[in-house]
Amino acid sequence: IREAVVMIDGGLLPSTTLEAAADVFSIVTPDERARAEANTATRSTVLLSLDVNALVFTVADNRRLKNLLTVTNNDAFTRFGVALKARFPQDISQLFESDPEFTGDCLGTTCTFGEVISWPLTDLPGGQSFSVILPPTVAAPFVEGRLINFYAWVEDDLGVQARGAESIYSGCFAVLDNDCDGIRDSSDNCLAVANTSQIDTNGDGIGNACDPDVVGQFGDPGSNNCLVDFFDVSAFKAAFLTIPGDGNWNPDADMDDDDFIGFLDVAVLKAFFLAPPGPAASPNAASGCVP
Repeated sequence: IREAVVMIDGGLLPSTTLEAAADVFSIVTPDERARAEANTATRSTVLLSLDVNALVFTVADNRRLKNLLTVTNNDAFTRFGVALKARFPQDISQLFESDPEFTGDCLGTTCTFGEVISWPLTDLPGGQSFSVILPPTVAAPFVEGRLINFYAWVEDDLGVQARGAESIYSGCFAVLDNDCDGIRDSSDNCLAVANTSQIDTNGDGIGNACDPDVVGQFGDPGSNNCLVDFFDVSAFKAAFLTIPGDGNWNPDADMDDDDFIGFLDVAVLKAFFLAPPGPAASPNAASGCVP
């Protein structure tokens, strides 16, 4: 597949119709050719815009993925009755309306393949945006190598529209994503441990999933020393079997992000004992791992 991009300088009047046409043929057999053309009309401004952004670039079966849909009013005035809709894609498990991250409406209590999801009407002031999360889970089993396509559109009460789309590859690009968690290695805060959520409660640039270094030298809770040692074991022990709200709760010791510090977290601590946390793409000075 080859692509060619033609750029047109600004200065066109609004409502100007542009026609684009292209031919492709072989110089060996010039009778074999194909032609494509399209027309579009220019507009002076884009009053509404819609961005559909996947928070992962690949998906695997049973993995929860999140799409961020952002509507922006580029006008100086309020747009009234703004309605956002999206079509529920194929290869996705049912999404329940009761999901705490989901604020849309389905036909019933669940969203299924092919149906249109809608978000409540809203009046959007000029220059402002609003975002919603579409957080389904990939169905299992699924066909590796298929694209999962997300398509959404927005319209106000005057008929001003905008559309957005995103495609996510199903499978693993190990060259770009060593642990196959859907996060590119260039930004992954745990390069060798799958952690799609990227939770990093102490903000040191190393995700909880690979960071049992919860305290620094001599048990200092305000720093890390880039080593999982007996001080970390002691801090972990103090928080063991706690949940959020308990007096000894320590979110940094919740390595599996399940709001409970239990034996799964012990396994992570054991795996990293007397070793540095990580590795991560961009640890910062708070990790103690930056010279």
